[in-house]
Amino acid sequence: MVINNPSDGQAKDNQDLMEQIRFYQKWFEDNKKEDPYPQYPVYGKITQYKEVPLTQPEQRQLRQPGLESLMVPKPIIENPHYKGSGKLKGKVALITGGDSGMGAAAAIAFAKEGADVAIAYLDEHEDLLELKIELRN
Repeated sequence: MVINNPSDGQAKDNQDLMEQIRFYQKWFEDNKKEDPYPQYPVYGKITQYKEVPLTQPEQRQLRQPGLESLMVPKPIIENPHYKGSGKLKGKVALITGGDSGMGAAAAIAFAKEGADVAIAYLDEHEDLLELKIELRN
């Protein structure tokens, strides 16, 4: 009865594998850097914004999803004091539900960071037209 007695070829393969593992472990230890994300040049840029206190009353709608254009008072989807830092320049953001609410807020924030924004939305065309105007500003 043979119990896990590897042939010479298997033993050599295991030895080679262990050698490679040790090599890469040493390489990673030797090449540790202070910055954990050196390949991302935009990492560490500061995005400037001023916190805006929210003092709006609660909004209610009978139909979900509702039309943001019919809400009173209008939801705040943008912080006018937020200045993007270009972290997403050259990137594309595809946002579903981006015509109103959280999706619209994300679309505006991504656009301020330099991304090209594509929006998938339901039949809320009025909301999207308002957002388009906002994004172009």
